[in-house]
Formats: sequence, structure tokens, C-alpha cells
Amino acid sequence: MSERELAAIYAALEAISAGATGDSQESECLEFKEDPAVHPNNRNPDAILADVLADEAVCFSNSEGGISYIVVGVSDKKSGAEAFTGTNRRTEWFEKKIFDNTRPSISVEATELTWENTRLVALRVPRGLALYTRRKGQAGKRVGKNCVSLTEEQRRDIVFRRANPDFSAFPSARPMSDIEP
Repeated sequence: MSERELAAIYAALEAISAGATGDSQESECLEFKEDPAVHPNNRNPDAILADVLADEAVCFSNSEGGISYIVVGVSDKKSGAEAFTGTNRRTEWFEKKIFDNTRPSISVEATELTWENTRLVALRVPRGLALYTRRKGQAGKRVGKNCVSLTEEQRRDIVFRRANPDFSAFPSARPMSDIEP
């Protein structure tokens, strides 16, 4: 992950440390998730977290927002130091679970972070190039801070737009001096 990308995540973590809740820092491209393994009463925390992360990755990839981030190890309901609950999972676990539970498979980049003496994992979800679903076909899209289910019409629209992109609808990285009359 680039320094610029990490700076946006660190700004949100700083706000949480200062008293904001994780939920208040979430956006169309940033989500905080708590690892259920930190609570001993949770049954099958691996399956719970794998499902939640696959859902979020699908929603982010189906949205128009571009690159998005999921930070694991942060409670979105708490604030201050107690919001940072951490995770002990290896970065490869996150990458494999999301890859295996999405269609087409989504390759996320997992980066280990330390905040408030707590180990967190930031997942970089790439911009979507197709319609993404869970293994059983469920698909959602990120709208604001929420994931909403896609209708069949919305699914077809995403497939059409991504299969037939209008490159003139996006800003160019080339300077104006490169344009010839």
C-alpha cells in the first residue's frame, strides 16, 4: 500500500483515538471490522469473518468508488483505545479467504499495521472490472456507508458498463501539452 493510501487510513485511526467511533469514520471507500476471534464466546469466528469480508469486498468492487479499504481489528461501535481490538490472523489468511469466496475471485492486498500497540490488518480492495458475487451468487454494492443488494437490472447494468467502458468518461493522466490539434 502506498504512503498516500496509508495516510487516509491513519487519519481515520487518529480520529478514533481522539474519541470518534469507527462507524463515524467509515465512508464509501473505508470500512472497519472487528475480528470475532477476539471474543471467546463467538462460535466459528473464521467462517463469520470470512463471510463478512467477502461481502464487503464484493460491495466495494461493485461500487463506482475505485480502490477501497477494509481495516480489520477495529470496533466500529467504540471509540478511543478500546476501539482497537486487533487481530492475530496472518495477512495471507485474509487474501485467501476473500479470493476463495468471491466470483470472479477478488485479489486484495493485506498490510499489517500497528496502532495504539494493537496489530491491525488493512485490506486494499481494487477497483472492480466485472460484476462480483459471493460463491452462491449474492451481490451487493456500496452506497454511502452501507452495502445494499443489487437487483437483476443493476447487475446487468454493471456487466454492460464494465464490458463496454467509455474511456472518454474518465480524466486522463496525460498533460494538456500532449494533445495535438
